[in-house]
Amino acid sequence: INFRQKEFNIRGKVIHGRKKGRELGFPTANILANPDLLEKGVYGVTLNYKEEIFFGLMNVGIKPTFNSLEKTIEVHILDFSGEIYGEFVECQPLFRIRGEQKFDSIEQLKHQIEEDIKFAQKRFNLKKDKRKTIH
Repeated sequence: INFRQKEFNIRGKVIHGRKKGRELGFPTANILANPDLLEKGVYGVTLNYKEEIFFGLMNVGIKPTFNSLEKTIEVHILDFSGEIYGEFVECQPLFRIRGEQKFDSIEQLKHQIEEDIKFAQKRFNLKKDKRKTIH
């Protein structure tokens, strides 16, 4: 799927989650939106928050490593810190990184997230200027 051609966006309010991403060292914004809009997996996205664009990784799925059954949407925003609970954001998926996976350990999951971030940073061409164009 080429998301850019479809101009596909997910809009929703940032809500409290279970704080698993934060515990792993990768805090996420949990977005209240229809998670059935996309296949389960990890995506490279842009996130619009208060008219500012950020790059991020969006996970859509049930988090099988944590034995969760609820399908959710969460975004790890690159180069961002702050509390945005209750705020509305808009995400545009740009590319799919991988499908949803269950990992045998938290360490394996953390390693894969680090690899996903490296892959996305390369695709976003994030080096010195985080606003560069996407390859």
